[in-house]
Amino acid sequence: MAASPRKSARSTWNFSSARSSYLQCAFEVALKDLRDAGCATVIVQSTGLLTLHLQPTAPADLGTLPQAAITCHQYLKLKSGDLALVNDPSSGSFSMNTFTCVTAASLPDGDLLLAARFDTPRRLSASGKPDDEGVRVPPMPMATKKVLNRDLLSAISMHPLAVPDLVSKIEHTSNLLFEAARKLEALARTAGSGFDQAGFEGYLTDSSTAFETSIAKLPLGTAIVSGRVLGSNEVVKLTLELSEKHVQFDFKGTEPSSKVGLTEITTFGTCVWSVLALLGEPVPLTSSVLGHFQVSAPTNTLLATRAQVSLERGVSLVVPLLGELIHQALAKVNPNLKSASTAGTSALAQLEFADGRTLFLTSSPGAGALSGQKGQDAFGAWNAVAQSSLEKHEASMPVTWSAAGLSKGTGGKGIKRGGEAELIACRLREPAKLRWLLGRSSVRIEGQAGGKAGSVAELEIVRADGTRESFKTLEGLADVAAGDEIRLHAAGGGGWGDYDTAKEKEKKD
Repeated sequence: MAASPRKSARSTWNFSSARSSYLQCAFEVALKDLRDAGCATVIVQSTGLLTLHLQPTAPADLGTLPQAAITCHQYLKLKSGDLALVNDPSSGSFSMNTFTCVTAASLPDGDLLLAARFDTPRRLSASGKPDDEGVRVPPMPMATKKVLNRDLLSAISMHPLAVPDLVSKIEHTSNLLFEAARKLEALARTAGSGFDQAGFEGYLTDSSTAFETSIAKLPLGTAIVSGRVLGSNEVVKLTLELSEKHVQFDFKGTEPSSKVGLTEITTFGTCVWSVLALLGEPVPLTSSVLGHFQVSAPTNTLLATRAQVSLERGVSLVVPLLGELIHQALAKVNPNLKSASTAGTSALAQLEFADGRTLFLTSSPGAGALSGQKGQDAFGAWNAVAQSSLEKHEASMPVTWSAAGLSKGTGGKGIKRGGEAELIACRLREPAKLRWLLGRSSVRIEGQAGGKAGSVAELEIVRADGTRESFKTLEGLADVAAGDEIRLHAAGGGGWGDYDTAKEKEKKD
């Protein structure tokens, strides 16, 4: 499986300019604590609104995180010590469970905007409307002179869809963000640091040149592919064109949808992420680099939706489909770029208890194997989701964990075996409503070069009397009682190579 931008972002790009190398190192050092906390981060110039440094944790961050920082500043005119909070999809977010904190660092030659994004537990709504998937927060002033507005924090936390630890997450992220701004402000006062307009312009130019060198390794050409969205059956059509300096994505012919969709900037981020994953090397993510990517999605289609459709279903169903289509198109241009297929997103399940408490479960799929390597176990290629502490949930929820680990035997057989899916299981101490969304994990991950397919995702209910009910459908709803056990695993990765033929050959040799 090709490396993701999330993994490669920690490596330093080898700029030809010592000043640019210094700036990139300075950005990474300043943001290290936020990255270690699992946050996606971005630094944007407040004057030209140009992205200087971007480290995503999910595909959509590439388009939405800079936009969230810019939107907050345009509304609130942020200064050093200020803090804005936002998760509104119309203002730069992509899911109601992702919150972005934005502040400013005061520099002699123009301020910088710093943003950090953290995840909270996701929520599946019965209505399929985004406002039922979490509390909506438009660009909101949350702090002045580094003092948080406790009244606003309290009001947000009292919303019935707010997660219990939201305030503590905002507090922790804001403290790390203020410290990062302080570090950048201190660096800017160092003589010859390059923290000025000329230094930033040179950095943007150098990053563009470095990326052009990297993209030159990809073949030139055009490919046309299409695919259908699971559960709604709308068609996504893509014409991908690779030129010497640009990658163009034209989605003309893609259909609208009343059930599922992505915002245009989420589509943009997914397209960029998909190409970067195949480069297999770190890329400096700046405005000048992102400018090499051009995405055209017709307005009001499912890739540039303005309808009130489910964002969780968009992330779970459309984002991985885009990734697969882009990799198919690149493989058409050059078969050497073919990558192992994956289910993409995790299998999801949600337990809603009578008192309003909600427990969200995720299970990551296995990745497909390649000729030289086994498929990675429990690998969320398109939508990285951090599993919260099981012990913490057991203390606050009426469940007892019965299993957490790999679901053995889910990976497809082959000379190189497919990655195993994750298994998570719990026994209920109170009745609940159970919802699930297996997403693209409900599709079998086929093997390559004669390798066997991995198993499909499955949600199993083991009733208190010992009877078992198994579900492999895209999504569903069921009542579960005290004493029932919920077992969730995603799809296993496809294997590579015909294992039986290889063994037979060994015997003959």
